[in-house]
Amino acid sequence: MVGVPRSKGCHLCVKRRVKCDEGKPQCHACVRYGVVCPGYDRTVKFVNEKHHVRPRVKSKARNPSSSSSGSGVPPVASGTEDEFPTARPGNNSPSTVVLFSPTALCPTVDRAQFICTMLDTLYTTASRKEISFLNPWFDGIQDQFGAKATLDSAATSLILHMLGKTIGDARLVGESRSLYGQSLMALQSALNHKTEWKASETLSASTVLCLFELFAGTKSAVSWMEHAKGVTWLIQQRGPECFKDGWDRVTFKNFRALVIMNSIFSGEDCFLVQDKWQDVMRDGSAGSGRGMLVDALTAKRLKVADEYFALLAKIPSVLRRAYPLREARKKGLAVGDTAVERLSRYATGVCRDFLAWEKDMRQIVADPIGVPSHDLRSPFTTVFWYENPWVGSLHMGYWASMLIVQECLLHCNMASLDGIRFTDSIPDMASKILRSFENVGGGIMGGYRVGYAMRVVYEFVDLPTQLWITSLLHDYEGTYAGLQATAFPAPEPVEGNDLLPRWLSQMRPDL
Repeated sequence: MVGVPRSKGCHLCVKRRVKCDEGKPQCHACVRYGVVCPGYDRTVKFVNEKHHVRPRVKSKARNPSSSSSGSGVPPVASGTEDEFPTARPGNNSPSTVVLFSPTALCPTVDRAQFICTMLDTLYTTASRKEISFLNPWFDGIQDQFGAKATLDSAATSLILHMLGKTIGDARLVGESRSLYGQSLMALQSALNHKTEWKASETLSASTVLCLFELFAGTKSAVSWMEHAKGVTWLIQQRGPECFKDGWDRVTFKNFRALVIMNSIFSGEDCFLVQDKWQDVMRDGSAGSGRGMLVDALTAKRLKVADEYFALLAKIPSVLRRAYPLREARKKGLAVGDTAVERLSRYATGVCRDFLAWEKDMRQIVADPIGVPSHDLRSPFTTVFWYENPWVGSLHMGYWASMLIVQECLLHCNMASLDGIRFTDSIPDMASKILRSFENVGGGIMGGYRVGYAMRVVYEFVDLPTQLWITSLLHDYEGTYAGLQATAFPAPEPVEGNDLLPRWLSQMRPDL
């Protein structure tokens, strides 16, 4: 007697209990889910015609590559949670056997609960306040788990990595890397699909994997930028209308900084400076679109945070225009007045916008207070302490951006603006950034908070201070790839800049 399955769908659709369109060579349901379709071939099951009552025995784990009869035919998935389908040779499936890890791809309620349990553990070990940057995204994404393998495996890999680094468990870190590899394959499958490439889960997975690279640096300290390019492309292709509300808005607001940072370090204009995107950036609604700093700033302060990122998106354009001017003057080449005038006009507008923003911020966010330094390596006797490290990150980002803008204005032969002398403000802001590092740079997200500001201020300090910063970067090896020493230029004297040694008087006299 031959057992005939009731469904004609592929093995995975039967197991998932979803409708299969029976497409060939792969059904669309599996493609949307982000896995290789296992095909439609059924194994033949022979049943003795006589009825025998056999004793119930415990099922033993078997090698999925062979049946109990030793025929070498992979067994059909029975539907239990412990088994998982395999793709095997056939007319409708790939020619190689592909094994999928249940923890990576199994679309069950148990899997969603498992991810949420890991997230709760992360909150317990790292504190909710420390990772408040991800709170809105993590809180909302829990309802999305179990639907798409692309997002599930990406989120799991990031959580495992952060948890492993927090508690010092190398095994969890290793598991996160394995899941990361599976996530890349699932993401590639979704990106190649005619509709899944623009799904919310696909964008979320892309941003999460970019953040994973920023922490793990699987290839290099700047490998995250490759992911950031993909995230930028996806956001642009979908358009601003997709990010005005709902889950996509949460994703956009939590990860927009990655898009801007990629533009800054790539020397390219950021598309977020366009008017249609600036409107989305400045929407400070406290609804489903809550983003970074929502826990630190509360709902009424979201407008200030959104305005900061809208202004930060203009920094790449300042750098792109200023870099050729600086290099030409280093080589003694003549620079056209038109280029200088354009840069001066643009940088002046950005500088005034940031100054106005600072006034609004200081009415809402408390200024840092000076406290004794507890780091024996610190060249400062007193450092800054903030009510929340994410608020400190906002201050440091502002000072770093103003360092860039004011240096550009100096290259345009402007010594001051609105009563602010750049020869005084530049060393002062550099000092504030360095004095903020000790408080803001700690914790599992410390590297993320200080990465931009430390990379900028590194270009403005003298050789001894560069060496001190380099010594700090070694603390982030293995925990935050974006601050590895390989991502910074080799320490060297700052030529032609006599401004910065003025704040050396604030350093410890014994150093």
